[in-house]
Amino acid sequence: MANYCVFGVTFLLAAILFSRTESYILRAEPLLLEFGTFVAADKTCFFKKIFKGQKSPVTFNFNNPGNTNIDYVKVEVDQLKRTGGMTADIIRGATGSITVSLMVSESSGKRVFGSNAQVTMMCA
Repeated sequence: MANYCVFGVTFLLAAILFSRTESYILRAEPLLLEFGTFVAADKTCFFKKIFKGQKSPVTFNFNNPGNTNIDYVKVEVDQLKRTGGMTADIIRGATGSITVSLMVSESSGKRVFGSNAQVTMMCA
């Protein structure tokens, strides 16, 4: 009976330690929000940076002057925070068209961004 108790406690401690390590690894990855399909042959047709301390939300309106479709939209946060983050929504247009309006906001409810972010649109 004592062997089962030792095994059970050891298994429980291992599960707790493993879950903490796994969640730490997930928090260490950069925050990435994506819309559309990434195509390796596409080129960057729009790039803007959101700075820490800038008012939230911010809206980007892009009408591609080259008349090629915007296939992929990416919002990447430079530094991951423990609480909050960013949200992004396409409010007009769509991927696969020549016009996209994107609204990016701080998801923690604050009125300013807590970290830097980059908005990239890729066109055919």
